Amino acid sequence: MRLRLSASLKTFGFFGDTSQWRDGIAPSIGTGDAKMLIWLLNKVRRENMMILEVGSWVGNGSTRVMTNAIRDSHGVLYCVDTWAGSENVPFHQEFRKRYRTFYEVFADNVRAYNGQDIVRPLVMPSIEACALFPDRSLDLVFIDGNHGYSHVKRDVLAWLPKIKFGGIICGHDCDASYSELDSKLRAESDLHCEEDYYRNTAYPGPPSFHAGVVKAVYEVFGRKAKLWCKSKRSTSIWSHRPTTLLERLRASVCDRVSASREAHRAENKVWPSPTPWPPAN
Repeated sequence: MRLRLSASLKTFGFFGDTSQWRDGIAPSIGTGDAKMLIWLLNKVRRENMMILEVGSWVGNGSTRVMTNAIRDSHGVLYCVDTWAGSENVPFHQEFRKRYRTFYEVFADNVRAYNGQDIVRPLVMPSIEACALFPDRSLDLVFIDGNHGYSHVKRDVLAWLPKIKFGGIICGHDCDASYSELDSKLRAESDLHCEEDYYRNTAYPGPPSFHAGVVKAVYEVFGRKAKLWCKSKRSTSIWSHRPTTLLERLRASVCDRVSASREAHRAENKVWPSPTPWPPAN
C-alpha cells in the first residue's frame, strides 16, 4: 500500500503546533522534505520493509514521517543516534544544559504517535551500529546525523554497502550543488565544512548552506546523486539508488523468484537487538 502524500501529511499534523511534543521542541523537518521522504519510501515499499535513520534528534521529524509511512507495510525503522546532540550545533549544546541525554525526550515523542512497536532505537555511534548489519540488508537508509564533512562522508561510505539491491541511500540538508558553486565560494566553504552551517556573505551563490553535507555527497557520488533542491525548492533531501535502471527492471520483471528468495533470506537475518526503551514519563 502506497502512502498518499497529501493525506499522510494531513494525518501527521505536526508542522505547526509544537505543544504536543516533549518540552515544545519543534520538528526539524519541513513539509517539502516530508513529501520527498515519503516519495522515496514508496519507491522501495514492500511488506516487512527494513529502513534505518542515522540521526533521529528528538523523534518528531523525519522519524515520525518514516514511522507512519511504513506502518501499513509492517515495516521496521532502526534509529541510530547517541542522543547527545552534535558538538557543532549550538542549540544542541544549549539543550544539553537541560538534559543528560535526549533519549528520554525521543522516547516520549515516539510514544506520542504510537511508534514504539515500529521504531528500534540503537543508542550508539553510527559506525558502531553499521557493523551490526549485514551488507545488502536494508531497503532505505536516511542520513541526518552530524553535518560536518568528515562525519557525513564517513556515514555515507559506511552505510552504502548495507543497501539492498534496488534500495535507496539518502539524506537531509544537501542544499547546494558543490560542482556548481563559484570557485572562490567553494574554496571558502571548504574551510568551514566541519561546521554545521556556512553563511556566505562575500561570493555569488547561495547565501547559506550545509557545506559539509554538500561537499561529502559530491565527493562520494559526483553527479550521480540526485539533489532534489535543484528541482524542488522546498526540500534539501539528496538520494542515490546504487543500481542502474536496467538492473532495477531486471530485478522487478525478470528476477522475481530470486528477489523473493533474497527477501526471505533478509527477513530471516539476525537483526540487532534494540536498546531498551526508557520508562515512560
